[in-house]
Amino acid sequence: MFSQLLGHNAVFSHEGSCWKYLSNNDLHRPVIQALEVLRTYANSPLRFYPDTQEVPLGSAVLHAWRNFVVKQGHDGRERIDQMAYEICVLQALRERLRSKEIWVVGAHRYRNPDEDLPTDFETKRLAYYEALHQPPEADAFIARLQQAMREALGAFDASLSRNGASRSCRKATAGFNSPRSHPNQN
Repeated sequence: MFSQLLGHNAVFSHEGSCWKYLSNNDLHRPVIQALEVLRTYANSPLRFYPDTQEVPLGSAVLHAWRNFVVKQGHDGRERIDQMAYEICVLQALRERLRSKEIWVVGAHRYRNPDEDLPTDFETKRLAYYEALHQPPEADAFIARLQQAMREALGAFDASLSRNGASRSCRKATAGFNSPRSHPNQN
């Protein structure tokens, strides 16, 4: 039904086929290979990919979605549902673009993360850290962040103790208990 509403593979064939996706990490290669499969079959009327087509699942399809993507054919062989696969690949692409694990050639927002730093960063590294009011050493940055988190959690814990309405639970299933308000209470 979904394919009848949008036209099969409408999302990728109109939006993603002209862009070139790359990654600086081979771990994300399955998603890029999956995008090539989507490009190849963008205008295909087939519901399932041909058995001869290698369809990378890997990190392109979350394990929880495998049952929707991989179907058993009448002959007992596994078949890849084209539309379900496309949705999973586009979801994976979305996540990888947001984290800059995959980038788009020629884009600004989704550019190569290597281009995020100024070209003179190595020579003026200390000046940039100073301008950002950050220590140049990672250990000092982490220690400062951990201290800020300890202080914030301490303040939160103190406010809970003063409140008296909530109490911390040590159970693995719950974090805090809060008594339910009676409907007539303000």
